Amino acid sequence: MLCMENAEVYFRLSAQVRERELFLEKAMLESDVHDLEVRSGFYDKLALLLAGSLAVGVSFLVSGYQNTDLKCGVKQYLLYLGIAMISILFSLILCVIHNATISYAVSLLSKQVEFTYHAANVHAQTTKLDNSYNEILKPSPEIQSRMREYEEKATVQGTRKDCAVKVAKCLGWATMGLFILGYAIGVIFVFVILYRS
Repeated sequence: MLCMENAEVYFRLSAQVRERELFLEKAMLESDVHDLEVRSGFYDKLALLLAGSLAVGVSFLVSGYQNTDLKCGVKQYLLYLGIAMISILFSLILCVIHNATISYAVSLLSKQVEFTYHAANVHAQTTKLDNSYNEILKPSPEIQSRMREYEEKATVQGTRKDCAVKVAKCLGWATMGLFILGYAIGVIFVFVILYRS
């Protein structure tokens, strides 16, 4: 009887350990989802700022060409203003690509979660306690191969997700670099034009 109680305690403890592992894994994956959503939200706002900046820049150039006092200044610095607007335009394009990459990473993350839970469910449903021998029976080889298949699929999706996140980070840095460059050049030469005219 004592041996039976020990086996039951062991089984319950192993189930609790697995539940804790699943909880921690779920929390980690939810944290990844939250991180990706925050990153995407920031770049959504940045895309709006960039599009608005392009609209203001085009308006400034058009009004500069219509105003005879500013026309000379705008012509003189047209190359620099063009570089600023092209930097902002490329920053906007990279921002959109960044958000598309993050969306792809989120879809890969959801597939990773799906395969991870399939593997955990197969494990939980097939691991049983044999009352006659007081031990935990291991799943059959077919079920173990199914679990491994789900785990391998989850690993593949996780690797793809990590690659997509790395690409998105590089795109994010390039977006911010072009954004800062375009704004710096644009603001400097707008003030130079306004100061000289």
